[in-house]
Amino acid sequence: MKHEILEIPRALRLMWTKGQPQYDALVRRAAWSEKPVFITGSGSSYWAALTGAYAFESLLRLPAVARTPEAFKGYTISALAVRSLLIAISPSGECEKTLEAVRQAKARGAVVWALTANPGSELGKLADGVAELYLHEAPVEGIQSVFCQHAAMVFLALAAARALKRPASLLATEETELAKLPESIEWVENQFSDAAQALAGEFSSLQRLWLIGGGLYHPIALQAACQLAEMAGIPACGLDPSHFQHVLPTLRQPGAGVLFLSGSRCALKAEVQQAAHGASNIAGGKLFAITDGNDPLLSKAATLSVLLPTLTEPAGALLALAFLNSVTHHAARHSAAPSGRASRPKLP
Repeated sequence: MKHEILEIPRALRLMWTKGQPQYDALVRRAAWSEKPVFITGSGSSYWAALTGAYAFESLLRLPAVARTPEAFKGYTISALAVRSLLIAISPSGECEKTLEAVRQAKARGAVVWALTANPGSELGKLADGVAELYLHEAPVEGIQSVFCQHAAMVFLALAAARALKRPASLLATEETELAKLPESIEWVENQFSDAAQALAGEFSSLQRLWLIGGGLYHPIALQAACQLAEMAGIPACGLDPSHFQHVLPTLRQPGAGVLFLSGSRCALKAEVQQAAHGASNIAGGKLFAITDGNDPLLSKAATLSVLLPTLTEPAGALLALAFLNSVTHHAARHSAAPSGRASRPKLP
């Protein structure tokens, strides 16, 4: 896990240098008059599909729909028109559920892009175009692959926004920060190692952990919760801020905690701040926050805050996921130690 985390910046550089020309060529061939953009993926790829939906809507100002392959086949397939765009995410390119959704979409005349690390796979052969995941010395299923799926969806949305000539002033900062994201991740990995270990220690002692993220931080919260549960045995669950009020009573229970994810440039930061304020009025639960220094309302509501560099929402969300990968790594080491968690708890 540690090796994969350290290789993420190198994989991102490959995606930026080799992937961007490929992504640009793809978006020039799409029929953008057909709306919305449809995105599907199974398992962790579904969280990346959600990232893609937020990215396309925020950067491209185009409606986007993210569905699991099952939901896509059961409900969304009827909304497809000839030339509708479906982006299918599968690192291996061999996920049968995703392949079946693609076959049905192709039968209805849809245009399919494959986001995969294996262009020669069955998905790559079925697709009309391939956006490649340039994984560096990593398996197609793993923590690096998961991160790169989220990043690739943001890069694709940025390429589409450039191709459709969205205002350059709105995209310049996004493009600059995403291009520098590998360096930002390396800096955080070096400078925030103690913070990652501190959060991991806190999380490992909890009986229940909620991760709350708004906007592009929502799929990051879902992804991180899944990884903390699977890799470190921490009973974690991700939620949107609007749903958090329903679980507030659980904070009164011993061993409960909440991690709020946001940033000063997040479009839904006010909703995350409101959720944190509501949680701070309940005694018992531990409150944590990952945000930036320009978001004092959120950082002050938490008992332990990690203030990452201030970035735009897409880059900030990806940086938060990279930091949480390190937290997961330390938590997994803690749970594997003799004094760590003796057995895997039930998920909430």
